[in-house]
Amino acid sequence: MTRPHSLMTCLAFAAAITAACSVEDRAADPVAPPLTELPPPVVGAVDSGERRAAADAEDWRLPDDADGALEWLRLAFVQDNRGEMEACGCPGAPTGGLARRASFGRMLQELHADSVLVEGPNALTRAVVGIEQIRGDQRARGRKVLELMAGWRPQAFFPGQADLAVVPLAELGRLAQFPVVISNLESPGAAGTLPSLSVQVGGRRVLLLGLVRPAVSEEARRSLPLQDGAEAAAQAIQEAGPVDLVVAFTDASLRDQTAWFAAGLDVDVLVTPPPPGREGDSEWRGRTLIVRSQPAGRSVQRLDVVFGTGAGRGLGPTGPGEGILRQVARQEEQYMHQRRLLQDLRAQEAGGEDPRVRVRSAGDEVVLDPRTDPERVQQGLAELKALRRRLVGQLTVPRPGHAASAIKMTVRADLPEDPTVAATLDAFGVRRLEEIEQSLAGASSKSSYLGHEACVDCHTSAQGHWARTPHARAWATLVARGEERNPECLTCHTTGFGAPGGFADPDKALHLLGVQCEACHGPMELHAIQARSPGFKPDPGRPVREATCRTCHDPINSPRFDYSTYAPRVDHPGRRRSP
Repeated sequence: MTRPHSLMTCLAFAAAITAACSVEDRAADPVAPPLTELPPPVVGAVDSGERRAAADAEDWRLPDDADGALEWLRLAFVQDNRGEMEACGCPGAPTGGLARRASFGRMLQELHADSVLVEGPNALTRAVVGIEQIRGDQRARGRKVLELMAGWRPQAFFPGQADLAVVPLAELGRLAQFPVVISNLESPGAAGTLPSLSVQVGGRRVLLLGLVRPAVSEEARRSLPLQDGAEAAAQAIQEAGPVDLVVAFTDASLRDQTAWFAAGLDVDVLVTPPPPGREGDSEWRGRTLIVRSQPAGRSVQRLDVVFGTGAGRGLGPTGPGEGILRQVARQEEQYMHQRRLLQDLRAQEAGGEDPRVRVRSAGDEVVLDPRTDPERVQQGLAELKALRRRLVGQLTVPRPGHAASAIKMTVRADLPEDPTVAATLDAFGVRRLEEIEQSLAGASSKSSYLGHEACVDCHTSAQGHWARTPHARAWATLVARGEERNPECLTCHTTGFGAPGGFADPDKALHLLGVQCEACHGPMELHAIQARSPGFKPDPGRPVREATCRTCHDPINSPRFDYSTYAPRVDHPGRRRSP
């Protein structure tokens, strides 16, 4: 697999100098850049928007000394990774991926060295329901995800029921390169796990818990005996002694959570899987902040808590602190990406290149693109820091009590990949392709995949229609991204990938590139033989239903998919759509 990255690709995505300058400003001498305006606050209107003097371009580096008086927890986590290794998102710019996440984690800790990074449940496998049959290749994949998770240096892993089904507890404790926290084991500390993780934030103590949901099957319940979640949390809190905040990660269903709250579950923040359509949302349940994760590792979520003057616990939805905290986190997210842009531009300068690019404006004038000018980018960083300082100065915290906020930060497509993680991923993908090809070499198939050229003689109109659809160009999109040997993508961008008689090797199965007829209708060798045999009615192949489409057009890779809208676009003459 290849992973092309260029500065111009990064520039296209970077939040560099954000609000538009006038044409005159952009055409000005870059040696003396004018003020770069900032966007309005992301949430809430705490800034009046009046024109201020330009910030000192030399005072652009964060962290800010103004934060010194605050005890501030910055907890970054990924939950519901669902076994994803590579970036997800097709079409459009893919987001996430373990190699980019490793870089993102370093960016976070460069910004705030005291950031706490952890991994939540449902990390190792797509089989998250709890009743799936776990195959050997899923176990191998889960172990590889566990290995590569170390790239973003989490301080702990809070596994869920699905994680423990793929990598059993004894093996998990041996393989993990970071602490594994499970708070509701009947035998606390089994297999080297921890019942909780304590984090110190200034003079404050934060307790992190992991509550594994009850197993579905009796066999799973016997192999992993668990306590009731509410009772286990109460016991862990009591044993920990005085704490100022309790955060629990869980893979529990809504029904399980409701039962735990009815039994008195007492935590300040509960990080949970998302119900359909509510990914990444957060809401209050009494004095507990419910934070819902976003699946597939496409984002790193961030929980900010600023502690008030009172000792002990006291989180709650009061005062304007939540909105301001969210704005500060958004400004810092923008700052991180803009600082990386500045580093790239300065590296070009150090190499003897002039990174500045002039472009033609809408008014047909040649102007300087501010995203390519290191001085303008640095000025923008200084102003981001000044805005952030004003926001922090307006932060009020309930007395007694603490202010909390949660946001999700996209692991963007323009982030550089960690070279070590990327190389390991590439090697894993190559081995996986070799294994698939070897497994199919001796396999017999009653019906092989022939490729679309075998369909032309009898299905000319349908073939012509298909050639004009995005399905026919599915392979080209992989080539454009350099992912043509990525097993994660080949399933939905080729025909019959991994099936007997189907696509296996990109260098050999050229007749099966793209999403062809047989990708939906199944292998049609028998159909072709019957069509040439007098007296035989050709087998029509498998029926194409909505479920057929959703194997690839799933919520992760095709979030806007609507069957009633999409199906007519690929319907071809003579096809009868199945219900």
